[in-house]
Amino acid sequence: MFYKGYSQQIFQNQIILQWKPWLGLAFEFFCIKNNEFIANLMGFADEITGVGSFFQKSTANESGVQIDLIYFRKNIITICEIKLTDKPVGIEIINEFDEKLIKLKPHLKNYNMLEFALISPSGISKTLQQKKYFHHIVTLEDLFKDVI
Repeated sequence: MFYKGYSQQIFQNQIILQWKPWLGLAFEFFCIKNNEFIANLMGFADEITGVGSFFQKSTANESGVQIDLIYFRKNIITICEIKLTDKPVGIEIINEFDEKLIKLKPHLKNYNMLEFALISPSGISKTLQQKKYFHHIVTLEDLFKDVI
């Protein structure tokens, strides 16, 4: 038996701190595993020639980069950011995404067009929506509209 308040403190200080990163990673794996379903939601499942994630290790001179999910089509690459947050994703994601693109560009020479996608159960803020930065936005409602 726990002392009053002790179990709540353990839950908040230990479990929640470890739960959120794990849940974010689990959501990334869910999206990667269900990439064809997500591509269908975005309207290009029949055009995919390749799909995966991208990771470049950090070096002494430069920090690494991770792209959660990338779809390759004939001349188009769709770069997806997967974000699991408690609230809608805000405009701060644009700077984060742009930094990743700078590091990724040398690897994308054979493609004519880049598209950006955000997969986030919480959706996006009105400010980010007004920026029209992302070509595709996939929310929890989109992922489970036929289930709920």
